[in-house]
Amino acid sequence: MFRHTYASMLYEAGVDIKSAQRFLGHADIEMTLAVYTHLTKFKEDEAISSLNEHLEKMAAFGPIITEEQPKQKTKKRDDLER
Repeated sequence: MFRHTYASMLYEAGVDIKSAQRFLGHADIEMTLAVYTHLTKFKEDEAISSLNEHLEKMAAFGPIITEEQPKQKTKKRDDLER
């Protein structure tokens, strides 16, 4: 129980997987990944919040294209032969 809690705390603190493997004493990275990648509610909420903040900043800039670009006139085959 304490090792899983410790692994979760490392994950939430943003500790990289290789360091977590060493700190947890796992010989195999697969063991660390199985425990360490468990997404906690805290991290999920944090990710959603981060995405929402980013989208709000993007919306503050307004539309990227303000008016429709004029279409280029394409030449017909007959025009090219003349």
